[in-house]
Amino acid sequence: MRRLLVPCAVLVLCFALIQATAACANGGAATHTSQASTPPATVTTAPHSDEVAEGQIRVYSAHVEPSLILFSGTAGLPDGTVLRSQFYQDRTSVAWWPTGQDIAVQNGQWTISVALGDGASREILVGPLYSVDVWDKDNPALHGGYSFSLVGPAPVNR
Repeated sequence: MRRLLVPCAVLVLCFALIQATAACANGGAATHTSQASTPPATVTTAPHSDEVAEGQIRVYSAHVEPSLILFSGTAGLPDGTVLRSQFYQDRTSVAWWPTGQDIAVQNGQWTISVALGDGASREILVGPLYSVDVWDKDNPALHGGYSFSLVGPAPVNR
């Protein structure tokens, strides 16, 4: 009986991996943890389209490494429009986030990168719910948001 359980468990794990891969390929949110010899990086990407309605702001990617966190998105706003952002841990804004940093819209795209690792106050941990809110500096009613949690080992700052 024991000899039968091990191959069955392996088969179940392979099936689960295939299902997860298929879900990601079909537009489901994907979480990837690097297993390379470099410090682990976690990337979370939501399904997105480059087409954005006029006035709409979308956040579609969060990339976390030991030294930085990067968010990317699209905006149906004119080039040069300035966006602002706020980062939250468990629905509480973090004091170290540069809320006054200008984020420029160029060709319907925008990106913000913030350094991490300047002490314990700038760590991204496994477990808490994180979110970012991005808005038009001149019209805060135009905004978009994104939430994520890290899964697996936390990025290690070496």
